[in-house]
Amino acid sequence: MTRVIIFERPGGEVTARNPSWGVDMNEGETEEEYLGRVAAKNLKGRIVAIVERSELPTYDALRDAWRASGNKVRVDIPVAREIVRKRRAEAGLPQRDTAIAVASSPTALLALLDK
Repeated sequence: MTRVIIFERPGGEVTARNPSWGVDMNEGETEEEYLGRVAAKNLKGRIVAIVERSELPTYDALRDAWRASGNKVRVDIPVAREIVRKRRAEAGLPQRDTAIAVASSPTALLALLDK
């Protein structure tokens, strides 16, 4: 199984939970039943969806900018810009405010993390 349970926390952040497949799966339980039971036990927030892991953004450096959008997860670009600004400051890199402000994709913002 390669599916994850997506929760939306009170602040809007998203948590992707990888259930421990088969560890506590009941005999005869279907994948759907198992996922539903595991999701019901989790108290991290509102369940948004159960999706394939491959459907998640691949930008772990911007994970704090992940937001729920329907039953999908997307990168919130304004939040991602703030993450880039903060990490550049922490690394002692010059701020590139114009480049950060016009970056419109996660890929463009990631490129600014180390330049």
